[in-house]
Amino acid sequence: MAGIRAGGLLGWLAGALGLGRLRREQLALWDGALSDAGLAVLCISRAGLQASRLWHQRLGPPQGDWLDWLRHSHALDRQRLAPRLQGLLVVPSPFGAVLHERLRLSDGEGGWTWFELRAEVLERDARGLARLARCALSDARQRQAQREREASARGLFRFSGQAQALLDGAWRIEQANPAFHRLCADWDGAMEGQRPAVLGPEVLATGGHEASALWSQLSDAARARPDEAGWEGAVWIQDRHGQLRSLLLRLHVIETGEEEEADALEQAPRRFMLEIDDRSAAEAREKLLLGLARQDPLTGLLNEAGLTERIAQAQARWRPDQGALCVARLDVDGFARINTELGEQGGDRVLQHLAHSLRSALRGASGPQDAIARLGGDEFGLLLHVSDEQEAHQALRRLLRHARGAVQDRPLSVSMGATLYPMDEAAAETLMRHAASALNQAKRDGRDRHAMFDPGDGQASEQRSHQLRDLEQALELGELMLYYQPKIALADGRVVGMEALLRWRHPLQGVLGPDRFLHHVESSPLAGRLGDWVLQQGLAQAGRWRDQGLALELSLNISARHLQSPGFVARLRELLAQPGAPAPQQLCLELLESSALPDLGLAESVLRECRALGLKLALDDFGTGYANLAYLRRLPFDALKLDRSFVQTLLVNEKDQALVRNALALARELGLATVAEGAESPAHLDALRALGCQQAQGNGIALPMPADQVSVWLNARAGRLPG
Repeated sequence: MAGIRAGGLLGWLAGALGLGRLRREQLALWDGALSDAGLAVLCISRAGLQASRLWHQRLGPPQGDWLDWLRHSHALDRQRLAPRLQGLLVVPSPFGAVLHERLRLSDGEGGWTWFELRAEVLERDARGLARLARCALSDARQRQAQREREASARGLFRFSGQAQALLDGAWRIEQANPAFHRLCADWDGAMEGQRPAVLGPEVLATGGHEASALWSQLSDAARARPDEAGWEGAVWIQDRHGQLRSLLLRLHVIETGEEEEADALEQAPRRFMLEIDDRSAAEAREKLLLGLARQDPLTGLLNEAGLTERIAQAQARWRPDQGALCVARLDVDGFARINTELGEQGGDRVLQHLAHSLRSALRGASGPQDAIARLGGDEFGLLLHVSDEQEAHQALRRLLRHARGAVQDRPLSVSMGATLYPMDEAAAETLMRHAASALNQAKRDGRDRHAMFDPGDGQASEQRSHQLRDLEQALELGELMLYYQPKIALADGRVVGMEALLRWRHPLQGVLGPDRFLHHVESSPLAGRLGDWVLQQGLAQAGRWRDQGLALELSLNISARHLQSPGFVARLRELLAQPGAPAPQQLCLELLESSALPDLGLAESVLRECRALGLKLALDDFGTGYANLAYLRRLPFDALKLDRSFVQTLLVNEKDQALVRNALALARELGLATVAEGAESPAHLDALRALGCQQAQGNGIALPMPADQVSVWLNARAGRLPG
């Protein structure tokens, strides 16, 4: 065999082909390109064995015969490939003209590296023997890694709970995972080679989508921004049982490696991935949840939250030519005596008869937008659309007559109070309070009558101003303080945090809860000052707990007015930067659901800035106020807190238990943590734990306490599980 020239494969090729210096330089470039591409090449000819530069580097100079280099391969591969390579050189070859195999070569350190081998005969002599043959080796590790990634992807595709299908350019199914087949079996049982029904023109039209426009949109996006090309949209389809199913579709363009060619020919993408989410069950739970949250279980009427929402909606629709809105409250005089005489069940029947009578009165003489609610106990609320104050008085007198005769053989004495919008230009919750004030006036005037709230009543205005001045003075004199109530993890009883609760250490009346003094603050400038004070005090205390080694998350209540005030985030950032302040991750801001957000976009922006600082966010008192799907979908909450009014009665009220169960299911669907307020006993904790709630707080765990008692309580509790 001829020896290897100095130029290796380069020199051999140039000499064999009789090339001059210029072509030699070109061949040098080719040899470099081979190395850059990771190709090691060995050639056999009458001149002997010649190798590329990269072959020299990996296997050394070729020696002996065509098969000598196999000594560097794994024994099993050598045994398998030696006869194939030898047979390739003769005709007829039992292995064909080209051999394409994978093999392992020594890495020089005791290990093995996978390579791709391609051996072929380029020229034969008259006898059929190889005159010119070539072996090319390329590192197969990248291809092997790609194969492993593809195998993993196929596994994920197959076992994913997400319904997924790979579509061709005409949206016909090429592959679909089991979850896709299970879901589509409910309507069309889509098979490979067919377009799924959810991408049919009729179904797409249910969501306002047009098939050809969507296809063009995705094709254009794939050419302009292949990494971002995709679409998401909602549709509805009727299943085999006649039920309307709500689906969320996602289409993604799949890059196939042929995109440049497709772009050049202005063709559409070759592949799409379709994903389907069935939202029907989640939306049904949301609908049930929202309905239960605004319904009184005893009478089937709206509850206070539902009526307040109706009033707010009516105010938003009101126009100057539409008369007035009459907001009224009614209760039964001496109902405690009735309850004593008839018992609790008898008292409930009286309330049910009264609800039926009032509802009949509305149906007989009122518009379809009027509403009635049971507010709690023996108290009812009404929303009436009237032309003026005179018609309001007439309507209230008619309702009183119906109420008095609601129970056969037992005349009732009923008092009512009402206010008129827009004469009383107040928010829905304030209108309810003004109606309650008028109801109290009717009782003071002798009961069994109605009274109308006077917005210009100087006495009420003066009383409100006096209360605000007292509270402002209490803030300046240091009479306000924060109490703290623990939150525990229901899984293991660990104390995970504290909620800060405002208290007024009144010099004459003792320690007052917020329900005694906060009702006028939200609509006053004092709301911002008071909220800022709570933030300062809470952050300072959280910092002290951190310095004591207590890993406690602190929850702070924030009002809608304070949240949306100018400079809120800047002030929060300033407080967090002060010496001794806790880490933002130690804090959670709780927004009351009963706080109306007039500018949802502003609220979303502010809350996202808070999240960016590292704070957690919770929706507090869920089920009692204004929250709707827009709140839950748009606002970046981390947790949902169930209102105590539902939690406290879940042991005895099946509807409240259903409400709690569905609220927890909704939270899981939205990826929110859950906290239940009002856990008053070990039985409550057991029930909440069984329903899947994650955290709880309430008097059954601990009463709210001053800051200096927290560490004492924690030490006393150490090692004990609640409930």
